[in-house]
Amino acid sequence: MALLPAPLRAFHADTSPRLWEGRAAVETGTAPLARLIGWALKLPRAGQDIPATVTIDDESPPGGPSVQRWGRTFAGRSFQSQLVSAGEGLLVERFGPFRFRLNLMAHSDRLEISVSGWDFCGVPLPKALMPRSDAEERIDAEGRFFADIRLTLPWIGLLVHYRVWLEPKQPYPG
Repeated sequence: MALLPAPLRAFHADTSPRLWEGRAAVETGTAPLARLIGWALKLPRAGQDIPATVTIDDESPPGGPSVQRWGRTFAGRSFQSQLVSAGEGLLVERFGPFRFRLNLMAHSDRLEISVSGWDFCGVPLPKALMPRSDAEERIDAEGRFFADIRLTLPWIGLLVHYRVWLEPKQPYPG
């Protein structure tokens, strides 16, 4: 993580409650099963230049690993996940009963995030059925946090692809 630009390092190192606001462009899958999964997971709906907010709250136990609750809202539709540090360059993200092991690859200009495994209620699921995440975070030309997240499923295709820029808003009591 030391390779990352200072604003990205600061974004991830801060443990205070945070509120970020910005705008997003969202594309969603058109396959019926992709639409059903998107609805069930409360993923964002398609749209251009839609309002977006992200809240990040620290839930780390004393002396334990870093645990953060991320809430994401796109045009009034919200979903959340819990991110737990699993060692240098590794995270576990929980969406309800699903857990995804994420690999983080730091570069001098961005952070790449990929899925390396998943389970349901602690039971490992086949990698052949695993969602694919093409995701990166960086600082855009205006100095804002920028994320480009594309989620696909084998044999189904696109679930959601969103590009969002965010700026910090204070105060946020958490």
